[in-house]
Amino acid sequence: MKLEGKMLSVQEAATGSAFVATSHVWADGMGNPAASTLPLCRILEIQKLVNELPKKNRDTQANTPFWIDTLCVPRGPRDLRRIALGQLRKPYEQAADVLVLDSYLRRQASAERSTSELLALIALCPWSHRLWTFQEGRIPREPACVWFSFQDAVVNLSSKLRTPEPHFPTPAGRTVSLRLLLGHQQTRASASFLPDEHLHHPSVLRQALAGRRTSRSEDEALCISTLLNLAPDVADKIICSAGEARMAAIWDHLPTIPVGIAFSKSTKKLNISGFRWAPSTFMGDSDTSLKHWEGPNGTWAAPPAQATPTGLAIRRPAMLLDEFCPGALSEGDHELSSDLTMRRQIVDAVVDFLRDHPNVLDLMKGINVYGQWGEDDDLAIRDCVGLVEAFVEYGDFLSVNTTQTDRIWCLD
Repeated sequence: MKLEGKMLSVQEAATGSAFVATSHVWADGMGNPAASTLPLCRILEIQKLVNELPKKNRDTQANTPFWIDTLCVPRGPRDLRRIALGQLRKPYEQAADVLVLDSYLRRQASAERSTSELLALIALCPWSHRLWTFQEGRIPREPACVWFSFQDAVVNLSSKLRTPEPHFPTPAGRTVSLRLLLGHQQTRASASFLPDEHLHHPSVLRQALAGRRTSRSEDEALCISTLLNLAPDVADKIICSAGEARMAAIWDHLPTIPVGIAFSKSTKKLNISGFRWAPSTFMGDSDTSLKHWEGPNGTWAAPPAQATPTGLAIRRPAMLLDEFCPGALSEGDHELSSDLTMRRQIVDAVVDFLRDHPNVLDLMKGINVYGQWGEDDDLAIRDCVGLVEAFVEYGDFLSVNTTQTDRIWCLD
């Protein structure tokens, strides 16, 4: 759409059409949760800013067409809105440029600032901490550019990053500059630094989204489905789902789920049968570091887990507890007792069994199921017990199925 006088005309985007997609934080005043409308003064302001971008193949005399979600995503009817939500990736894929509008940045001057200073300002602004703006900043592909609107100019950060900066006089300055650059590349996740396929790995997605927020928690799965460019039928299923079922659908369609997720210490888990092992969000949960969120070291090299209707199926070296604690666990469909006394007996039995069977302990140390032990038997025993306690705390055993080479543990 673009302004013609004081009338806003709607234009259908055609292949090769040169328009600008805007990316903004709704709380800055350019959103409208009630209707697909904006005050004329806001539209005039957006049109002026869009016109300031290099014209490229656009008509230098006419107003540049622009796309903004507030006006272009209908509030209703529901079916029409669902179609629009399923196509939120397209405007940013097809746009000639993307313009970032952030109230904090627009109060800051860009002139005479180093690239590191600009990176710091962008890292601090609300735009860099919202969920939806993550995909809006990374989807555009060259030759499209992401422009940031400052008080005195629009800035294309990519071109500045290609220009070497003067050497910093101190190691601390160089370290800060490098951290700012890496932080920008990781959290804004430019496609050149972080290809799309890498985002399908839960730990990479967690690292990219941990510092972001959304006012509507149910939007997270929708945003991730757009970011991962999931198949239209999958995206539609997520849009039509409600509550935690949306995030369960995301986990169900991730191509790789590391075994370590079964031991994740995330404080927020889904409360849906078959998915109680899964973190309910990739955002926030600041008390849980990435290391604890993704599970213990040493589990990421294992064969990946698989989401199933009954839980997360993982394949790991195992000891069957019923071999030394009768009735605690047997092959087939049995649940581990929730009785705390029984759980304590199981842990005690593990300790006694490992001390009485050093050959089994040596085998476990050789497999190295949980960390680096060396020659320390006590450490190995403690960590084996910790492994059992992790299963007890984070999910009940649902089934143990014998295969030719190992056991499959299925957690819900």
